[in-house]
Amino acid sequence: MDEKTPPVLISDEFAKEMSTAASQVFQAMATQGFHRPGSVRTMAHYMGMVMTELAEAIEADRKGLGTQASEKIPGFTNLAEELADAIIRLMDTSVVYGIDIGAAIQAKMKYNAGRQYRHGREY
Repeated sequence: MDEKTPPVLISDEFAKEMSTAASQVFQAMATQGFHRPGSVRTMAHYMGMVMTELAEAIEADRKGLGTQASEKIPGFTNLAEELADAIIRLMDTSVVYGIDIGAAIQAKMKYNAGRQYRHGREY
């Protein structure tokens, strides 16, 4: 995308689907025992889990395994597997903290659309 390309915004439908998916992720995580009654987790715990998944993606890439086939999810790479894990953890966390993640992503994309090209940076 260059300076003249109009920004792509997130549709209302996509935002709702993201929020629904986050709720489904939370339910799946609860079913697997990650939200036991009486267990209290901090934001640091949840973010640590996300960072762990991202670190696993970096480690796979560092070892030259990122583009190799995942042993756990056929048809996907190790990198795709770890990124999916990170997104699953983020979606779960959004529900734990009562965040409508779809609406938040939509609002942030709209905000970013009004920012300078590359947000005024060279990277």
